[in-house]
Amino acid sequence: MRKNLNFEQTVFEIKSYAERNAHSHSGIGRFIERCEWETLAKRIAYDKSTLPKVFKNRQDEGIRMRIAIGKCEHEWYDYIYDDGAQVVWQPSEKASKKSKALMKRMKDKAEKLGAARKD
Repeated sequence: MRKNLNFEQTVFEIKSYAERNAHSHSGIGRFIERCEWETLAKRIAYDKSTLPKVFKNRQDEGIRMRIAIGKCEHEWYDYIYDDGAQVVWQPSEKASKKSKALMKRMKDKAEKLGAARKD
């Protein structure tokens, strides 16, 4: 595995992963935006488990995709463990903060709607 990727290559790989998932209707960007951590963890676990089959004859592409998936995983999770029967995960501090911010925005929006209805 290559350890010295440059910034542009890393950005390309993350975008490639996001685009591939968007095309397959899993939409990792949407999962992150909505803080759907369980769904994203299951998607990442599935993708990691199928990489060897999908990229069987394209090892370089498989390595790049594994790196992109790993970067996404490490950004949003402390760990994802898949034993084949269930996926166990722990959100990262960044994911927890994002969830709290989303909840605050939703609460603020609900309060504004409630205030507007009283007027």
